[in-house]
Amino acid sequence: MLAVPLSVLAVLLLVPQTIKIRALSIADRRDITAQERLSMWSSGVRIIRDYPWTGVGMGAMERIYPQYREPDSPIDPKKRLGHLHNNIIQITAERGLLGLACWLWIWVAYGYHTWRIYERLEPEHRLAKALVVGSMASIIGFHIEGLFEHTFGDSEVITLTYFLMALPFVVQRAYRSRQARDA
Repeated sequence: MLAVPLSVLAVLLLVPQTIKIRALSIADRRDITAQERLSMWSSGVRIIRDYPWTGVGMGAMERIYPQYREPDSPIDPKKRLGHLHNNIIQITAERGLLGLACWLWIWVAYGYHTWRIYERLEPEHRLAKALVVGSMASIIGFHIEGLFEHTFGDSEVITLTYFLMALPFVVQRAYRSRQARDA
């Protein structure tokens, strides 16, 4: 239990000041980007209330958002918005609770299978274990960022994410091939 606060303290001491300022601005209501993000989230929640099961449809945010825009939103009403700066809100607003359940199932399945691959690797396969842990850490980081941004909206980011997701399964296949050769 003591390791968690000590780790957080160590990270805070080691992280450059510019990153600390940016991280703290996420919840600062005086920061214009935080105001915009909170406004988008509020609008997204209202969309979800009106379209709970199936959402408004993929790619419909640009068309429907103006109807749900907060009246006191700092966002220019002429600005076209295609996403809500949060993966969970975005997916639920576009695809509904059914779509969110399917999306979450994919990530739970990925985590479960990746962890199983990690557990099955022998202790002497440190590099293979490092690839699997690195993949999991990258995907966790992707989802943490997705709490404040629509990370699925950037093709370069999502392409890299899919590549990183594949690494544990490549490791598993190589490990099985090696076992078959050695047998």
